[in-house]
Amino acid sequence: MSNELTDVINALKQEGRKPTLALVKARLRSPVPLPLIIKALQGEQVDSLPEAQPLAPFSPAQLAWIQDYVAKQLAPYQAALKRHGIDLEEN
Repeated sequence: MSNELTDVINALKQEGRKPTLALVKARLRSPVPLPLIIKALQGEQVDSLPEAQPLAPFSPAQLAWIQDYVAKQLAPYQAALKRHGIDLEEN
């Protein structure tokens, strides 16, 4: 079982509270899948938490779409600022 998960469950027991899914989930500092919390609460051994999968980088097409979207969203604000003599264009 993960140290943090064990520590949280033990802390709740020491406080005289029954460890519940909601209490344990609320006290965890890192994300833990619900099935692992449930197993730990049922007294089953949970050896380790699965490693979080890194997010895949954006594809070139996705990146281009995001940049275009942001530019379109900012355009009215940049135009309003320009009318007041403030130019945010990067040189």
